[in-house]
Amino acid sequence: MIHIICLNPTIDRMYYIDSFLPGFQYHGNKAEVYPGGKGLNILRVLSSFIRPLSFYAFTAGDNGKIIKREAERLGAQSTFIEVDGETRTTINIMDKKSGNETEIKEKGPYITEKDTSALLSSLESNVKENDIVILSGSLPDGIRKDIYKEISELSKRKGASTLLDTGGGLLKTSLPGRYLLIKPNENEIRDLFDDYSSPLSLLSEKLINKGADSVLITRGGDGAYFRNKDMALDIKVPKEDVVSTIGSGDSTLAGFAYGLSQALPLLDTVSLALSFGTSNALHREVGRVDKAEVEEIIKRIEIREKEYDL
Repeated sequence: MIHIICLNPTIDRMYYIDSFLPGFQYHGNKAEVYPGGKGLNILRVLSSFIRPLSFYAFTAGDNGKIIKREAERLGAQSTFIEVDGETRTTINIMDKKSGNETEIKEKGPYITEKDTSALLSSLESNVKENDIVILSGSLPDGIRKDIYKEISELSKRKGASTLLDTGGGLLKTSLPGRYLLIKPNENEIRDLFDDYSSPLSLLSEKLINKGADSVLITRGGDGAYFRNKDMALDIKVPKEDVVSTIGSGDSTLAGFAYGLSQALPLLDTVSLALSFGTSNALHREVGRVDKAEVEEIIKRIEIREKEYDL
């Protein structure tokens, strides 16, 4: 079973505007609305490839009901912890001319210690040996900042594997942990170590020393860098006409989890992950990965084993 943890879900309202500039009025725009949050994006991707899936989220108010309906639509075996307040909304403004993306993120509901205990109790009961636990995204107010580290240790004790995708201060407080994979982008890993010049080989080694069995550093159009104790890989992705990169990191992690669940060889799993992320970037919809596109993209993924010097 794959368990997807979404502690800070959101309702994404996306606006596509030509030549967006601050300080002006833009009339007649219709939002594209998606229940979101990194965990829900991952659920949306994986539900097209494998079921059943297990989904966990704190939900609040009318927005929380939208999150619930979406998880139910995707066929998840869900654990919803109802809390006071309102599930947050995120405004995404997409400049169609420049390709720039602007995000305005609301604050979500406050999570009490009782709410946190309910989450951990559910995971304690549900996570089994050989399961996969996915931790991604930001945290709501109130919950302790090392909760991802705590969940990773719970999963390890249960014999499950944990995948982590987060950045900023939350990545720091999630370490040291017990992770099969940590998937930062290049900016996130450089910010973590306040190091903007060292090779990725050195930075990924530091992350391995803090509890990651493997590290996948995504680099946008430049592909990715993978590192574990046995090998380093430079991955190139095909050039495509990108529509939106929102959700591509989530899709990449979903692809890795899917490959892992199917016991694919490591190189195939890494290729699948990057092809999922690339497919998502070809669509407006967040968390849309097309099977036919994946089959074509994966043929053009280039993986080269590297010395530890990238």
